[in-house]
Amino acid sequence: NDRTLFLMAHYPDVGVGRVDGYDIGVVIREMFSARTGETWLLAGHNRQVNGLDVGALGSWVDGEINGLSCSGIGNWCEGATFGIHLSGLMNYATGTMNGCQFACVNSACTANGFQVGVVNCVSDGIGFQVGVWNLAETWRGIQLGLVNAAMNYSGIQIGLGNIIGESPLTACVFVNAWF
Repeated sequence: NDRTLFLMAHYPDVGVGRVDGYDIGVVIREMFSARTGETWLLAGHNRQVNGLDVGALGSWVDGEINGLSCSGIGNWCEGATFGIHLSGLMNYATGTMNGCQFACVNSACTANGFQVGVVNCVSDGIGFQVGVWNLAETWRGIQLGLVNAAMNYSGIQIGLGNIIGESPLTACVFVNAWF
């Protein structure tokens, strides 16, 4: 049960269900899912996306996204992310993010790839974090930023303030490494 109003063509198998192809939310979409009726203005909301998901304001995926998710304000994925999250303000993945996130604020429960933003946060990750403030509970790889912090770390931090909780030298200026 999906009622969608679009001013442009969009892939026919779109709704609160699965999207294989592309979903471009450009006008009002009113969706009726098993949960409640919801109205999204200039945004997309789906359970799973395989392909391209574009929302002028935002994109919300309840499940897994495989591909490219772009939005002006935010991308929110409550499942695994495989591909690229590109947003003007924030990216958030509650599951595993495999690929990359580009936004002012990036957050993932688990990240395998890289995050580029002003603030990058991850609970457990492998790869690169590039930003002003990089935070991780557990990180393996490189953190490049003004302030880098990780409790459990294996790799190199480059920045003005570098903190590795488990290291004998917990805080260091410019470069800190622990393997």
